[in-house]
Amino acid sequence: MIVATSALGTGVDFPGITLVLHVDIPWGMIDFAQESGRAGRQGEDVDSVIVMEEGRIERVRYKMQSPDEQAMLEFVRTRGCRRKINGRFLDGTEHNCMSDERGLARCDNCGDGWTALERRQRQTSEAKARVEHVLSELVEDCPVCWVEGRVTCNAGTYAIGDGWGDSATLEIRFDQDTHSCYRCGLSQKFCNTGQSTGAECQWPNVAGPMLRTIRRTRKGAEILERWEFFDEEAADGQNREYVTWLGRRHPRRVLGEVVSNGFALLVEFISQQHREIGRADTSETEEQGEDGEDEAVSTSASGLSWIGSSSRHGGNGNTHSLELDEIVCRWARGCIVCRARGRDRTDHAWQDCQVDLDHTEAANEGVRLMNGLQAPLRTTGFRC
Repeated sequence: MIVATSALGTGVDFPGITLVLHVDIPWGMIDFAQESGRAGRQGEDVDSVIVMEEGRIERVRYKMQSPDEQAMLEFVRTRGCRRKINGRFLDGTEHNCMSDERGLARCDNCGDGWTALERRQRQTSEAKARVEHVLSELVEDCPVCWVEGRVTCNAGTYAIGDGWGDSATLEIRFDQDTHSCYRCGLSQKFCNTGQSTGAECQWPNVAGPMLRTIRRTRKGAEILERWEFFDEEAADGQNREYVTWLGRRHPRRVLGEVVSNGFALLVEFISQQHREIGRADTSETEEQGEDGEDEAVSTSASGLSWIGSSSRHGGNGNTHSLELDEIVCRWARGCIVCRARGRDRTDHAWQDCQVDLDHTEAANEGVRLMNGLQAPLRTTGFRC
């Protein structure tokens, strides 16, 4: 964060600034444009927000008489397009947010205002946390198996050992303004290592195997086609055009930062996986809700079951109870070990889970303990 007076309005070029907060009304449209222009020096979309005390405009409007100051007053007070007022004074051209064909961000009056900014920042934070979680998980698990949706690993050693671990990223020539790490290939804006060359890499041997494997999947091919990258993979899998493309700057900001095509591809693939898992969970919940009968959901090998009640059929109708039913039913589907560990892939039986054998054995020990309970604890209501 940089805090400064209006003296910082011109002649300064700090990278990575995407938000400018003006405390009180700027003393003219030129000042506002110059101060806002300190952000987005590398082509990012930025937010420029003016914060004022209620009633402040009425107290200062009599002092603001010059054309520059009058334009600023109109800019703040209008209920119409702010970009139109800005362009009319600075450029002599009225650029309207709704009719502009350059794809520029809309002002708060033409868009959703401050609510849209908050929502966008929240979505960015959630997506960033999701990407970091997956990358951290794949440091210990196999990136190839995760991309291909396999539970049992039979490709991890090959993928890293044949030149697509950290060593592969040395062959990718990253555009300088993407802030990409030459060791792991990921954006230095996201990892704890940052731009330190002596620190240990946070996510080693993850990006290379993922980028190689994503291209071979249907989902990855669809993303590349949507981004208009068309190129047949060479027989040896080391296609130079694809490697060159990975290092180029992505045309749009990703998670608020300028990144390479390779990092953008990883983020998009992880996000798409998350959306598909969410849709699958929603579909399963809706299918179970249509039945309406008391239903036992069991796991195949352990005999564990959960009885859920519907308020339409004599249940207690308690909202908390229905929410509990839904939570337990969701846990009963798929692998409880991977779900407890926060992994995204849970669509396999937990009794056969090979991802974390120690935790799988711990879960089995818990089942044996519950099955060995004797009366009075082992009652009908305690069987799950």
